[in-house]
Amino acid sequence: MTQRVKVSDYLTVLGMEETDIDRYGSWAGKHIVNAYRAAHFGHDPRKTRKRTKPCKGHPKGRWIKVNVYRITDPALIAGCAAYNRTAPFVSGLYTPAA
Repeated sequence: MTQRVKVSDYLTVLGMEETDIDRYGSWAGKHIVNAYRAAHFGHDPRKTRKRTKPCKGHPKGRWIKVNVYRITDPALIAGCAAYNRTAPFVSGLYTPAA
């Protein structure tokens, strides 16, 4: 069975700081899902639920749906490489097709 990860978990593995993940993780996720759709004939990745951090009006956080990917999915690297804020973390891992 292949392990599945959320974008925030993947960015943590890459070494990104938690404050930067909170700030740029959503945008990185948009680039990653676009790379996934391009590689999988327009299909969306699987979803899971995640509790957000506490905020005004939601003292315990709230549940949102997020995408999950196989840890080996090339869309994770390609999507991060396409986004300027996460590209330095995958620079040695990604080589675009010629």
